Amino acid sequence: MYDVVLSDVVFDELRKCEEPKKSFLMASLSRIRYEFITADKAAVELAGKFIDFGILRKGMTSEEICEDTRKSAEEFLKQMEQPNDPAIVCRG
Repeated sequence: MYDVVLSDVVFDELRKCEEPKKSFLMASLSRIRYEFITADKAAVELAGKFIDFGILRKGMTSEEICEDTRKSAEEFLKQMEQPNDPAIVCRG
């Protein structure tokens, strides 16, 4: 079984969904256990480095780049905190 980790960025994206999709997704999340993480200064700085090094695919909007890099940075830092947890590698 895998741990579910959701960030503030994910919830920002869910709030942008149109109904009835938004209500369905939020109701589904209310029925499961998950860990909620927020971007801290380190995640924001690392996200900036991801952009600087061109890690992301071309053609993304600035908003997509910001959101994807923050999510990637948050997960990367989480993995660094728990390097021996194999479930973290499978999160996405």
